[in-house]
Amino acid sequence: MFLTSAGTWYQPAITGANLVKIDPIVVPGFNPNQASITELLIPAEIESGRVWISRGELQFRVMVSEGGIPFITEPSALDLTDDTSWGFLELTSSKRNGLYANLSFVDFVGLALSMVLVLNSDQIQTVIGTPHNALTSICDALNVQTRVDGIPWGKLCILADDGRPLRVLSPNLYEAANPGATEGYYHQYVTQVWKKYSSHDLYIDTQSWAGLVRCMVDANEEMVCDGDNRAYARPNTADIWGCNTGPFSIREHDNYIHRLIVPRLCAAFSRTTLLMDKGESNQRLAIPAIISIALQIITVALFIRMKLTEKDMHFRMMMSTLLQRT
Repeated sequence: MFLTSAGTWYQPAITGANLVKIDPIVVPGFNPNQASITELLIPAEIESGRVWISRGELQFRVMVSEGGIPFITEPSALDLTDDTSWGFLELTSSKRNGLYANLSFVDFVGLALSMVLVLNSDQIQTVIGTPHNALTSICDALNVQTRVDGIPWGKLCILADDGRPLRVLSPNLYEAANPGATEGYYHQYVTQVWKKYSSHDLYIDTQSWAGLVRCMVDANEEMVCDGDNRAYARPNTADIWGCNTGPFSIREHDNYIHRLIVPRLCAAFSRTTLLMDKGESNQRLAIPAIISIALQIITVALFIRMKLTEKDMHFRMMMSTLLQRT
């Protein structure tokens, strides 16, 4: 389902083919070469929505399942034939719970977007874009790292035909598409962690009523935590990238403590904080650290102004290029 510039929902028609290309939806009034304002009206509450921004045409398609149920396929960061620079922001908005919006860079960084949210109270929240050469800087740094450790970091960069970097994949996404490509990256670190916490206690701050939970590697070479219904085997690199496989998978009957430990323990491995000074007692989720997941943004700023009333939601988007920003 798409929202048009007229503030109405657009449901692509199904012609009976297995693959149907959706004609591009162009929001009028946006000139990519100068600042412009496009105002959209959200006619109803929206959940898990996305605002897509691109330089060029994005390809959305309708697929029909074997059961005859249509579904929309979105652009993929892994599509090597996609020569378009794009990105999106995610939002959920309801009268009961208000607005949640974020620039999602979990899987890749592409076209840089900035976001400003202004409420009726004049409260302002800002996510600022980065310099226009951020993608190039990231790719240069990844290529340097490849020469250091031999892991193909440079292949995380997806390039256009002319060599321009279009987007940079997260290690998790690249590893999922190329199993084993980064395996071994965390091996030595995991070994050192297991050795340390075979003789030292690890305390994880659950940031809940459970408080600090004590963990330790036992004689079975598994990490066990007080009150947790399952132990943790040594994670491999792919487990640490994704935080949802191996010892970090969550099963239906896992208890509350386990569900609190998993994201905090995996985050500590990902950030390599377990061997730092006081690392044995300082493992918690810090919002700034989560947001700064190393994914950089550039060139176009997307400013969101939202005015919430009891009758409707006015969604304003101001897009302006930052080509002169350094």
